[in-house]
Amino acid sequence: MTAPTISPSGSARGCASATPPRTAGQHGVVVGAREALDVSELSGTRLSWCGQPALAVGDPSIEVTVQVRAHGDDVPATAELRVRDGGDVEVAITLRDPLDGVAPGQSAVLYQGTRVLGQVTIDRTVSADRAAASASVA
Repeated sequence: MTAPTISPSGSARGCASATPPRTAGQHGVVVGAREALDVSELSGTRLSWCGQPALAVGDPSIEVTVQVRAHGDDVPATAELRVRDGGDVEVAITLRDPLDGVAPGQSAVLYQGTRVLGQVTIDRTVSADRAAASASVA
């Protein structure tokens, strides 16, 4: 992700999303306002549990904290396992407060208190703006 730049109006801009070149004919970069970098949901299918799995598909979501940067704070969230179209099982994490600039490829570590539950490689994110719009329609 590139550093934000300043728009002609004086507001910061940054890379709001990027589609990898491997997506045939649809690769590109979306530049948006700084607020467009806020992520409220993230998920991934490459999950590693520490010890016994803390969740199973169909279980209610659990309260966790999640850390996405090596020296970042852990933030309150909920986590659940669900089945994606196509059959892959993903861990879906809903953040209480949006995080800035979380991107696919980063690792998310799940905690309950000081206990590490597991880790997932993020492969999908939902912007806070999009999540808020979906919630207001529902």
